[in-house]
Amino acid sequence: MKKIKQTLTISFELRRTPRNKKTNQIITANDTLNRFERAAIVKRLRRLSKAKTLEAMTLNNITEHITDVDIIIKQTRFDNRTRDAMNLAPTFKALIDGMTDADIWEDDNDDIINAITVERSTFEKTDKTINIKMILKF
Repeated sequence: MKKIKQTLTISFELRRTPRNKKTNQIITANDTLNRFERAAIVKRLRRLSKAKTLEAMTLNNITEHITDVDIIIKQTRFDNRTRDAMNLAPTFKALIDGMTDADIWEDDNDDIINAITVERSTFEKTDKTINIKMILKF
């Protein structure tokens, strides 16, 4: 069993705007987007994730690559309907790719990321905003 030396939490507040795809910050597995719309959202998510990761790395004095990490993803939902958490997997992947762009680890492969756990979402009354916390344990 590995010892956890440090925990890093990176929080994202993402808006779901299905009618205005240019401002949407969430991709679900059920979305019917063309490749250009999907690529634009992925690009925005990666850029946001890179900026937040670099900020968190600076605040926590992380200067070397992380080589052994578990990721816990906690999310909220903005209404009381039952959700399938794994429908947000494309969003999670884009956020993790942004962390790779920030150079927190060499690559987001199975040798570096041991496990990705998605915890059951909790209800939090917001205006179409999903809060996602990515907790890195390394």
